[in-house]
Amino acid sequence: MGLGTFQDTPIGAFFINAYHDFGKSKGNLLELNYFGEVELMKKVVLYPQVGIERQSSSYANYYYSVTPEQAQTTGYRTYSASSSNNPLAGFLLEIPVVENWYLNVYAKRKWLGSGVNNSPVLTRTFQDTMFMALAYRFK
Repeated sequence: MGLGTFQDTPIGAFFINAYHDFGKSKGNLLELNYFGEVELMKKVVLYPQVGIERQSSSYANYYYSVTPEQAQTTGYRTYSASSSNNPLAGFLLEIPVVENWYLNVYAKRKWLGSGVNNSPVLTRTFQDTMFMALAYRFK
């Protein structure tokens, strides 16, 4: 569950979000993001993104730690994660298709901070996200 704010300014949009996991981790996730806006050609818009994410130690431990029991089962070494600051960069590309229909392409890279990037369950120190959506805008 979370709470967030969106602030649209003359220099771009700022998002601040705070989440709490009421599930197994009982941890917190905080995000600060900035999106700019660049019109590349007629109605094709690029929204570059930069930001940072903060994972609490309980949140990071749930996803990246290896308990002694898990180590015996999996063969990984035991590992306890600490809180982590994860910088990120990405973009959203918005392309008009017809009338109120738009193709959105989103891509983001998040570099995992020192609190989690030594986890034996990770194969790299970054995470990539990419998706594409066809969106309709109601007027």
